[in-house]
Amino acid sequence: TRLCLKWLVEEKLSGKSVLDFGTGSGVLAIGALLMGAKSAAGLDNELVSVEAAMRNSRLNNVDTKMQTYLADGTPNGGALPPGLKKGEPKFDVVVANILLGPVLALAPLFAEFCTPKGRVCLSGVLTTQTPHVLLACAPFFDDLRVETENEWAVVFGTRKE
Repeated sequence: TRLCLKWLVEEKLSGKSVLDFGTGSGVLAIGALLMGAKSAAGLDNELVSVEAAMRNSRLNNVDTKMQTYLADGTPNGGALPPGLKKGEPKFDVVVANILLGPVLALAPLFAEFCTPKGRVCLSGVLTTQTPHVLLACAPFFDDLRVETENEWAVVFGTRKE
């Protein structure tokens, strides 16, 4: 989480939309809003996380700029944010602080939600796992880079056009 927040601080978020994949408590979406993002969406597959993210957005006075979605694993995907259908706006920034397995499986979906030339930041992976993340993201994102802190890593890049 700290690596994603550090990356968000360095991004110019003013006027941008942010999607927090695996939002949990909503800390990345809320942090992005407090750093100047115009809007944020938190997506999770756990109801308790979606409820916590909304509660925390209210506590931080950003609830009017934040929406949450419960992706419950049904054939329709549950409630997904806009961005997958033709003509729907995509997100300028996609962040995810989740485990390696979901990062690898969801790389194409991160790209689908991200606007061309948009930014992605993925964490929750160990430094030894970054080659797998780079390989999974390379078809969709350019200028992929890695930063580390102790045994943890963050991978970030720019959506291909």
